[in-house]
Amino acid sequence: MITSEDIIQIEEIKNTLNTHSSSSSSSTHLNLLDIYIENYIDNYFSQLKDDIGYDYYEYFIKKIEKPLIYSTLKFTNGNQIKASKMLGFNRNTLRKKIKYLEIDYKKIRKNSI
Repeated sequence: MITSEDIIQIEEIKNTLNTHSSSSSSSTHLNLLDIYIENYIDNYFSQLKDDIGYDYYEYFIKKIEKPLIYSTLKFTNGNQIKASKMLGFNRNTLRKKIKYLEIDYKKIRKNSI
């Protein structure tokens, strides 16, 4: 609760927002990501109607994994060893995923040089 008054002052809102944003942790961001992904999937399924028979697990894994790997590679300036350590698997696995997900690795390396 911000205040017990009937009217909330702008300064009280600013202070509450600043306190909330400064105390937010990575777990809060992960919770927001969970909510976003769940809402995205719910919305996707709500538009399907009765169209069953597609490999939805693989579809969503690709949708999440591709931007995760791409952004990690951008963050590491295309360094596959650093990116694979950040992602928690070995470089060979990363290379296979880059190929499988058709990530334009050369574009990342070119922009980081």
